Amino acid sequence: RSSTLLKVKNFHDAEAKVTGHVPGAGKHEGRLGALQMVLPNGTEFLVGTGFSDAQREDPPAIGSIITFRYQELTKAGVPRFPSYIGDRTDLAWEQVSWPPPGVKTFTANNDPMHAPIADLENAAIQKTDPVDPENTNQEPVEDVYIYLEYTGSKSIRYWEVKQQQNLLNITHGRKGKTSKQEQPLTFPTPAIAARYARNEAQAKLDKGYKQPGQTDNVSTTHTQQSDQNAASRYFEFQGGKNTRFWEIELVGDRINERYGKVGGDSKFQDQQFQSVAEAEKESKKRIQHKVDKGYIEGGIINAATPASSASPNPALENLILKDLDDEVAYLIYSDWLQTQGNARGDLIALFCADREHDAHGLIESCSDQFLGDMVEYVDENILQMTWSKGYIKSATLRIDYEAAEQGVDAQVVLRSLVRHPSSKFIQEIILGYIYSDEVNYQDAIDVLIEAGQRLSVKSLFIGDFAMVDDTEVSWSHLGNCAQLWPLYPNLEKVILQSGSMTLGNIRLPELKSFEVRTGGLDRHCIESINKAHWPKIESLTIWFGAEDYGSEGSIDDLQDIFSAANLTHLKHLGLMNCEFTDQICEAIGQATIAKQLRTLDLSKGTMTDEGAHALARHKNVFSDLQQLNIDNNYLSNEGIEALSQFCAQVSCRHQEDADEWGAYVSVGE
Repeated sequence: RSSTLLKVKNFHDAEAKVTGHVPGAGKHEGRLGALQMVLPNGTEFLVGTGFSDAQREDPPAIGSIITFRYQELTKAGVPRFPSYIGDRTDLAWEQVSWPPPGVKTFTANNDPMHAPIADLENAAIQKTDPVDPENTNQEPVEDVYIYLEYTGSKSIRYWEVKQQQNLLNITHGRKGKTSKQEQPLTFPTPAIAARYARNEAQAKLDKGYKQPGQTDNVSTTHTQQSDQNAASRYFEFQGGKNTRFWEIELVGDRINERYGKVGGDSKFQDQQFQSVAEAEKESKKRIQHKVDKGYIEGGIINAATPASSASPNPALENLILKDLDDEVAYLIYSDWLQTQGNARGDLIALFCADREHDAHGLIESCSDQFLGDMVEYVDENILQMTWSKGYIKSATLRIDYEAAEQGVDAQVVLRSLVRHPSSKFIQEIILGYIYSDEVNYQDAIDVLIEAGQRLSVKSLFIGDFAMVDDTEVSWSHLGNCAQLWPLYPNLEKVILQSGSMTLGNIRLPELKSFEVRTGGLDRHCIESINKAHWPKIESLTIWFGAEDYGSEGSIDDLQDIFSAANLTHLKHLGLMNCEFTDQICEAIGQATIAKQLRTLDLSKGTMTDEGAHALARHKNVFSDLQQLNIDNNYLSNEGIEALSQFCAQVSCRHQEDADEWGAYVSVGE
């Protein structure tokens, strides 16, 4: 926490009447969850925090008056973050005033929702004649009803707003799905409610939503801009050593394309369609396809900064990056974001107040802002994520057979994650099973490289699949990680699982745990591990595999590890899935590294009784050892007995019997 910053937040106290009790859920099941409240001006809201367990068992009675504390008012006049203070038995309802002195409220003169809005006459409007009870002289206000849809690549999303005088109910979801999200809102007057509804609808139209059956001219400004951009558009893609370009021109019912390598010769292609509308539709489809593949409009050099790195306030974001667990830094940023009208400020505050249920409700109701294109992948469990302090903390990508058959592209999904502002402070990335005939993670790694440096990432797992159930390890290829390490300098934990991989020059100054799981570790990978610069490494686990599947390791390759020259903090060593386990048992007892180890894992290998007795002879060298794992080897009862008292905890499950061909490692193919 910073010793030079002082956080000051203003709070207000006010009174309101209890109108109902909302049942609790989870740990509050069977007692009060929240109080339904009403202000003197008719604004309704909930108070769900500030209660003791006894007060939740015996809550304030309906009709009673309570004092609550809140931070400020929303634009709709609803108290933000209200919490219970106590009962006011000394006040009658007629004595309660609103608003309290010094509190800003939105009126017809200062309400930003009174600004002019685009014409929505093409949207369906249900006309009734409710009259604001606070002003019997006003003109009747029409209740608003608007229904819009957005057609994505995999699904159709809908958005609906219904007004009933000063109440709005906003509903959104995916067509064909039973689940939906609802957001009830209360406003001081029907006029403000109607104006808010039309503003929200215009925002949806600007994002491409339309009324069913309606043409693209719902929002004139939006469509004219789209048509203008569609005339001629230029894109570039950085792939390996070359930059490719692609240009598309729409001329009436014809599409002209120019493409090639930047600095090289251009290739041309043109196609005519049966109508202008068909050509426009195909043009948009081709542009979206290029964008999904990673092409950037306008060129690589002049391209806009990806969303995940666009910094509204770099100084405050750097304050968070200095300590990703410092709640104070997030709350300071939350305050600034709220002054900018950014809903992420509210989201951060909810998470920091331990109101996770409300926070996830806000994410769902504002999924366009907080999830963007990720929303359809989250719904289908292709992307699984956890949130903390207003941002995605951990994300797991997994594409099974069904998703792959539906055309889900791992690059597209991963790019939607790493480019989104919600992943700005992501700390863990897990690339799980990605279905194909031979699983290959190189495309996904390229997306991570393309996204640039990520100082927040502390944990990286590439290849999180179930062996045999998902695929055989030898049928998977991880690709080249060499360019990742400079971009992720704050990694503390790395797990790599695949049949083959290239590690390159590993320099990770903050790394504490490194694990490589494979059925065939080649000599280049072994050299990368031996030469790695990881001064804080505490845990090192290596699966060697079988010679038949590419393993090239030998006992001679372990001398750098055994000497502990660059492993002064190492406490856990795993030399697993190895065809020369007996040789390790003999050599490690004479190695410098033995004295500092607390756990040793020699499982999944080919240890025999000979190796067990060799290790047992050096028991006294392992003075700090607490755990020994020799599961899945080739020990008889004699060998197991020889190591049974080696240290405090010895695991020796699932021993095998060698056949006429000898012993095998547990994971080869």
